[in-house]
Amino acid sequence: MKEIPSCYRIKFWPKTNKKDVRFAKLERYHSEAEKHWAEGNLLVSDAITGNLYLVPFAAIDFEDQPLGWEERDPETYMSTDTEYDRYINDAYKEQAILSDKAGKGLQVNKMFRTHVADGFANYVVTKVNKKTCKIEWRNFGADEYYDQILGFGGSFPIDIIRGQVEREEAMRSLFSGCKEKEEV
Repeated sequence: MKEIPSCYRIKFWPKTNKKDVRFAKLERYHSEAEKHWAEGNLLVSDAITGNLYLVPFAAIDFEDQPLGWEERDPETYMSTDTEYDRYINDAYKEQAILSDKAGKGLQVNKMFRTHVADGFANYVVTKVNKKTCKIEWRNFGADEYYDQILGFGGSFPIDIIRGQVEREEAMRSLFSGCKEKEEV
């Protein structure tokens, strides 16, 4: 069999249904990638959640989605160069609306981020219990950063996540009047 395609970000769809478009990262350097490729499958990670999936290569068509920073959304300052970029940007905007609709404080659908290196790790609250809270990581940044403590999400003591959400709300309130947009 040929080598794994030399792509990073892809748009793909089943050959039988061109309207069922998905966006993912091709995990060609993952420790299991070669094994799955030998079985006729691509190992991909979902563009938003990072969840890993096996995709039968013979059953799909795909396009490479190159990296670029030529065009940016004036509201989010995120790249909009490719369909992949626009998909990420639209998902971010949809989650931001859900986060705003959730109201103040720790609520399901609240979005927050933590500072990592020169960017951010993005998270969404998915469940709130009396003592714990479940969060999930979201790939709303170009660098795929994740927090070293929060990782790709999970269940955490409620006070830890409440503090993160309150910090996010305070920062947004503090800088909401600024005209200059910061990168997500």
